[in-house]
Amino acid sequence: MVCLDRAKEALYQTKLNLKGKTSKLELIHSRVQDMNLPENSIDLALWGNSIHYLDAEEQEEALTKVRHALKKGGWLFFNSAFYAESRPQETIVFYRAQVRRAVEYLKSKGIDRDRMDARPAASNFFSKEYYEDLVKKVGFSLVDVREKVVRLSGVAMEHISAFQEYAAGALHGYNPPDAAEAMKLSVASAMEQYGEPDNNGILAVRRRWLAISAQVI
Repeated sequence: MVCLDRAKEALYQTKLNLKGKTSKLELIHSRVQDMNLPENSIDLALWGNSIHYLDAEEQEEALTKVRHALKKGGWLFFNSAFYAESRPQETIVFYRAQVRRAVEYLKSKGIDRDRMDARPAASNFFSKEYYEDLVKKVGFSLVDVREKVVRLSGVAMEHISAFQEYAAGALHGYNPPDAAEAMKLSVASAMEQYGEPDNNGILAVRRRWLAISAQVI
C-alpha cells in the first residue's frame, strides 16, 4: 500500500491508523502532481476529496501521472464536494451569510485583506461535465459518475471550514489561518438562520457529492 499526501501530519496520522492492519506501507510526502511512482506499478488509486484544490493544469498533470502509475485495467476512484453543482441553489444564502459574518469577525480583530492576492484554485469550482471530460482526455475510460445529496450538520461544516485551503478559497486575500478561524466561528450563526431542520430538529445544509470511477484502457 502506498499513501501520498503533501501534509506530513496527514501521513503521520495514516501511519497510526494503519498500524497492524497492513504488512507493507509506503508513505510519500509529495504533491500529487509531483509524484514519481514507477509506471504500471499499482492496481488501484483512491483520491479523496481534494482534486478541487488544484487548478486545471495541475489536475491534468496529476491525473496523467496517476494513469501512468496504474497497470492496464487499473482503477481510479476520486470524489469532490466542491464542484460547480455541489451547492443547491437554496443553500447559497447559508454560504453567503457565513462569509459575511467571517469578514465581520476579521474586521473586528483588525485583520485586513490583501486585495492584490490572487484567487486560489480552491475558489474555482469546475463542473461535473468538466471532470468527466478530463479523465477521458488523459486516457482513462470513464466507467461511472454519481452524485449524492448529503446533509452537513453544523459540526461537519465547522470541520470543513477549519481547513485552511477551504477558507482561503472562500476568503481569498486573508491570511489562511485567520480565515479558517473566522469561517469556523461563523458556522453556528449562519446555520441557525439558514439551516434546514430534520425530523429531530437538527439543522444542516444539503450538499451534493460527486464520485467518479475510471479505468485504464
